[in-house]
Amino acid sequence: MSKQDTSELVGAHKGETIFVVGNAPSLNDTDLTRVSDRFVTIGCNRILLHPTFKPTYLFGSDRRPYYAEIDNGNLGKNADAIKIMLSTTIFDPAISCYNTQAAQEPSFRWYPWRVGVSSSPFNWTNFSEPLCSFGSITGPMIQAAVIMGAARVCIVGVDMQVPKTEKGETIHFYKHEGNWEGYRTMPKMEPGGAIINDKSVEVYRRAFRELGKMGVSVFNLNPWINTRFSTLFGSTNINAFMEKYA
Repeated sequence: MSKQDTSELVGAHKGETIFVVGNAPSLNDTDLTRVSDRFVTIGCNRILLHPTFKPTYLFGSDRRPYYAEIDNGNLGKNADAIKIMLSTTIFDPAISCYNTQAAQEPSFRWYPWRVGVSSSPFNWTNFSEPLCSFGSITGPMIQAAVIMGAARVCIVGVDMQVPKTEKGETIHFYKHEGNWEGYRTMPKMEPGGAIINDKSVEVYRRAFRELGKMGVSVFNLNPWINTRFSTLFGSTNINAFMEKYA
């Protein structure tokens, strides 16, 4: 077992810009080479399926993508180059997770944290207490960025909706989803439909208000300006951002 001390990451990037990178289809129209060459990045779940991008940190709390990435070898072969941060709920048999059994702790290097629920308080200060789930892995990643000391949190690859095309499209940047993921597992979901409920949206709103009061700037740099996330929270042109902060 190679569990690391997550407390060493607290304040590790004080005053820096940190990119939170989701797995939505818009990621295919985002030039991540401009990001990874200049900034600290936090990716999640199956981001290692991306053909060119590797994050600084990889976040996970859902057993299903964890097992998928264990089985294809992505986690093990990248553990020396990437700081892999896994919620201890993945390994806790007392926690139910989509009828998927608890995993054994891995032998590769990893950093523990723990996901709470969407009603958990926001955690902007440490990894010893649970991180609010937001009902979406993006929420814990945002909290992690702030705990690491980010002055600016930039978000890409978060759409909050099914693509506005005919059924059969993926809700991720990759095409070959597992049979347990994607909106095809939800029969009532239609093209353009929301994949994050209103309760979770309100959690995001509260979090962004708190961050504003804390002096932490949040930028949505998604090039797709008509997604549900962009409509709700606005967007900033990535070229303009780079001119100012890169």
